Amino acid sequence: MGVDALSALGPIQGRAATGAGVGSSVSDLAAGTPVSGQIMGRAGAETVVRIRGQDFLFQLPQRWPSNVDQLSLVYLGGGKDEAKFLLLQPGATQNSATASLSVLGRVLFGSGPAVGPTALSLSGVYANSQPAASTLAAKLQGAVEDSGIFYEGHLQAWAQGNYPLQRLLQEPQGRLSPILGQKTDQPPNPAAATSPSALASVPALQVYAQVAAQSAGAPSIPAPLQALLQQQGQVLQQQQLTWTFSPWPGQSVFWTIGKRRGEDEQEEAARDEQGVATWDSRVQLDLPALGHLDARLRLQGDRLALRLRFDPETLGIAQEHLAALHEALRAYGLDTQIVAESDE
Repeated sequence: MGVDALSALGPIQGRAATGAGVGSSVSDLAAGTPVSGQIMGRAGAETVVRIRGQDFLFQLPQRWPSNVDQLSLVYLGGGKDEAKFLLLQPGATQNSATASLSVLGRVLFGSGPAVGPTALSLSGVYANSQPAASTLAAKLQGAVEDSGIFYEGHLQAWAQGNYPLQRLLQEPQGRLSPILGQKTDQPPNPAAATSPSALASVPALQVYAQVAAQSAGAPSIPAPLQALLQQQGQVLQQQQLTWTFSPWPGQSVFWTIGKRRGEDEQEEAARDEQGVATWDSRVQLDLPALGHLDARLRLQGDRLALRLRFDPETLGIAQEHLAALHEALRAYGLDTQIVAESDE
């Protein structure tokens, strides 16, 4: 019996607690092998879980039942210091030596180290040493749209005549299409594209038709798309996007954005009914004059809560300019609350 999709909570990452790396008792397992984990205690915000004699540090889901100290897991693979597992609902059981993961599951969560954040290319943004905020924002928007993370949504829009074909072909999946040799930007007839077989006739979709047609054997995914598909799977599971980009030469930015969930199902339903989503974002970078900056943003409608953390040596300089930052954000129609503090 394989893994029931309804029993899976999602993939979780376990870090070897001892710092000695993942032992062979775990790393030698085949991807898809069910294992049990025993909760041994807490280490700060993390939970210590013993698996096959080795302790791992996990971030378990919020509101994990306090009376459940046994985890049902499926090993998905891992690297030198971390291992990936599929966490099942409390009480889920496995009746076979090896769980039958779906083709898509093996692609998204199969063996190998977890993929890192997506690197966004901001071509043409370096015309000036410090590009205008509007220029940088437009470049970021274009880079995110062309990253391939949202390719399936763009495919649907294109099939309905609402997305340009040439823009679609700029994404990593589209660049594999033989349609690049054709000079046409005519969208398909929406009435003719009402079934998977009809859409499969479009060259740009053939790679996904091949994936869908795979049997239980190993999927044949073009190498350039494997990491991207893993990133898409992580986004679906974590509801969070992680990017890196360089706004000007020599400057790296680490950027995370995700939709904030309600504390419980009732709060989540109330937010959905109101139609006002809450977005959390975090930006981390090291600036030449201000040093390390860790900015956490929470946006709900036109309300923005901004918490800035600086090095102790530069906090005073930053506080002198908070009023100007507040006015600049208010000019965009945002009701803003700003807190600046030391990262100590």
